[in-house]
Amino acid sequence: MQDNRLMKSLSSALILSLTFAGFFPVVAEGEFEKVNRTESISQGEIYMNQAKEYFADGLYGACIEKVKDFQLLFRDHPSMLKSYKLLSDAYRKIDRIDRAIDAEMRLYKSSPITEEGLSGYLSAARYMARTGKIKDARKVFEDIKAQVYSVKLAQEADLELRLIQITEEESGQ
Repeated sequence: MQDNRLMKSLSSALILSLTFAGFFPVVAEGEFEKVNRTESISQGEIYMNQAKEYFADGLYGACIEKVKDFQLLFRDHPSMLKSYKLLSDAYRKIDRIDRAIDAEMRLYKSSPITEEGLSGYLSAARYMARTGKIKDARKVFEDIKAQVYSVKLAQEADLELRLIQITEEESGQ
């Protein structure tokens, strides 16, 4: 009697384990992380595409919120630098230049030696100059002019410094 119950339990356990073995495939170590990373990148791209669509449709507030969500959820996504630029552009469209400056500075801080990062730094300085923060803008332009990573951006920064100097001379400062 006892043996009969034991055999039924063992056979039930064997049937269950064989049944579920087909539903739960064995995943090699490290494979789960690869799949998770791929899915994360895919989901992040969906967020960025939605944000770009909002921007194209003139829904700048929705674009800003979607980009902020993206930055919070997908911190190490390959499109993070692009998200800072999109965020800056959206803030600029709604005349939140202070927030656009912050986004451009975050872009620079995330990637200070790349063309994208330095371009963000240059944009931030231009926004600073337009909003009357001439001393801050001048410091950033001088930093860009002194860097060795992009000759093109160094020349643009030098041109901006000259424009500031000409403007100051004309206004008698």
